[in-house]
Amino acid sequence: MGEKTNFSRTDFFRSKHAAIRTFITIATAVLFVAATVITIFLLFNKDNDSAENVMIAKNLILALLLFELAIFIGYAVWMLVDNRSEINKHVFEVTENLLKEAKSVFLVDFKSDTYKQIKDLKSIFSTKGNDISFMGEINKYLENNVYFKDRELLKEELDYSTILQKLSRRELYTLYYREIENDKCEWTEMTFSNFSPELFLISISKRGSKILEEKLSTLREEDYFALFVVDLDRNEITTIKSSPFYQESGGPGQVANFVDAMKAFSRVHQGEAKEIFENMGNIELTKQSLAIENKRIFFYKSSDRVGGNWVSITNYVLCRNQDGTPAVISLGFSKLDSYGSDRQELKLQLKDALSMAEGVNKAKNLFFSNMSYTIRTPMNAIITYTSLANNHMDNPDQVASYLGKIKETSNQLSAVLSDILDMSKFESGRISMEERNEDLREIIRSLDEIMKANIQSKQINFECNADIINKNIVCDKFRLKQAILNILSNAAKFTPDNGTIIFSVKQLSELGVATGKYEFKIKDTGVGMTKEVLEAIYNPFIKKNVFSKPGNTGSGLGMAITKNIIDMMRGEIVINSTPNKGTEVTITLPLQYADEAQEIEPITNYTDKDFIGTKLLVVDDNPISREMAINSLTEFGFVVQCVDSGNVAIETLKKANSGDFDAVLMDIQMPDVNGYEATKKIRSLNKWASKIPIIGMTGSSFKEDRISMVESGMNNLLPKPVQIDHLLEILAKYMKK
Repeated sequence: MGEKTNFSRTDFFRSKHAAIRTFITIATAVLFVAATVITIFLLFNKDNDSAENVMIAKNLILALLLFELAIFIGYAVWMLVDNRSEINKHVFEVTENLLKEAKSVFLVDFKSDTYKQIKDLKSIFSTKGNDISFMGEINKYLENNVYFKDRELLKEELDYSTILQKLSRRELYTLYYREIENDKCEWTEMTFSNFSPELFLISISKRGSKILEEKLSTLREEDYFALFVVDLDRNEITTIKSSPFYQESGGPGQVANFVDAMKAFSRVHQGEAKEIFENMGNIELTKQSLAIENKRIFFYKSSDRVGGNWVSITNYVLCRNQDGTPAVISLGFSKLDSYGSDRQELKLQLKDALSMAEGVNKAKNLFFSNMSYTIRTPMNAIITYTSLANNHMDNPDQVASYLGKIKETSNQLSAVLSDILDMSKFESGRISMEERNEDLREIIRSLDEIMKANIQSKQINFECNADIINKNIVCDKFRLKQAILNILSNAAKFTPDNGTIIFSVKQLSELGVATGKYEFKIKDTGVGMTKEVLEAIYNPFIKKNVFSKPGNTGSGLGMAITKNIIDMMRGEIVINSTPNKGTEVTITLPLQYADEAQEIEPITNYTDKDFIGTKLLVVDDNPISREMAINSLTEFGFVVQCVDSGNVAIETLKKANSGDFDAVLMDIQMPDVNGYEATKKIRSLNKWASKIPIIGMTGSSFKEDRISMVESGMNNLLPKPVQIDHLLEILAKYMKK
């Protein structure tokens, strides 16, 4: 993200006024000299009456002074009117240009946090109506539409005092950032112009090509004998600077097919050079080579047909897509006049790059090794306890004990896998906050209950207190609880018996009309952490061995996930820890106020008898999953019929009559027709099929899955592995309806 300065017309005003002031000064000097000459002439003229000459001189000087005063007053009035006229004209021109070019224009009052929509072609603000919070809407826009790496910088620039400071030195200023559209990053500019100290005109415009031009300007053309820009997604190569040896892509400004151009380049080379161009023409391979690094250098000796020189090709990533893959790159060709020194420099660069890659690779290998161990440990326990249960079938108490341990270990394994999936989502940028109106006191109460249940087996003193004024807030309750529970769980793990954990929540201050600053503090008297551990606490690839204690299981990703959540909520996290004394973690979050918390849907109560005779259609392509569904659901009285594909499910319900099935359990990922497509087709079969409850089951839990669920017509979506209690609660809700 960047910023540019626009040309100001103030210099024009100054130059015009300076010219007029110069004219007035010269005119005044001429009049003064003339008055002086006339006065001397009158005073020393012996032919006329002396007294009369003095009177004439005085009157002449007075008249000249009055005339001069009139000129200055006229100039002042003219300057005021002319300035206002010019400024109004300029404001009108600026507004007209912004309205013409921008896709969205808003007049914003930062003092009252309100805005007036002048133009919004893309409907970037979802909430309509009067007195809507501008900062509330812009934060939604940032979370949903702005590339996650640009969000924080844009948030800092949208501060009222920052805008005032920038506009005190210029009439306009512009911010560059990347907007996400159809999973692609499009460069966008946000321009600010002030009408008054409180009112600002903010426009949002697409400026993809302009941004690339400015990014290219950072590359010195004189460093390259040929320079190109490649749009990998569109398979286009644009010539910036041409060369007699590389004219297959056309002259400056011309656009050609990138793959064809690389094939043409490869045909005039041999050996290693030919292979470089052939590989570069493979778009997927080029994207992979620049997946992590922003710069890559190739080195080859060109054939005699194109000069026979040693040449380096430098690739720079100019723009990336939302998933981090390179979208637009530069291709710069340079001659190496002093092969030896350049070759040596290149070797050093390659050595450094290799060392860095080996370090990253080593860290990742260690991470996967740790993860492998973390996953294998509970899996081995499950296999062992299952075998032991089989060997002691004649001892019900022993079998029950083994089954309890299998369930406990399965929950540990599920938690580890959930952490790995969450970390993957954060790393890829495919996670977003699902904010709703919530009751903060209810969230604190829930955390208190969870912690007290978790430490029942340990003699730990746990205190929970809250000092808040505004309890109704806007947040993603699941992610907020996840971040705090990760810290509370660590405190419980590493605090010995008779230790103390204090969890406190405090509202510190207000950040404007509709936002408050809240502090969440977790303090324990546990084992504490060393400085080395604290420095690596958020690194997902480093296992914090100081935490390794018998009985303590986990992925080691908890704090990395917590840091990502706090960053996405625009908050801060500070950790102070002393070995053998304890740890204090402080989280500070800006939370928007809500009018009232969203009403919590009551838990549906049920008994085992409620499901007797309930007819379910289970759709799953995995035979083990179907067998588990039959065995677990029939115990509660369900009548279960299973099918192994989406197409079979559609045909089954097409032939069925109303009342043949009461609900459908639908797997999402199936080879022929996925669960969403099957649901859409089922909804269109007939009237009763359009209303039958369909509950999806998925191993994925991205926001896109929730959107697909709603669009397809599903009633609910459960993550795998499905918890039977949760499934029964949801089925009970729909059965009672």
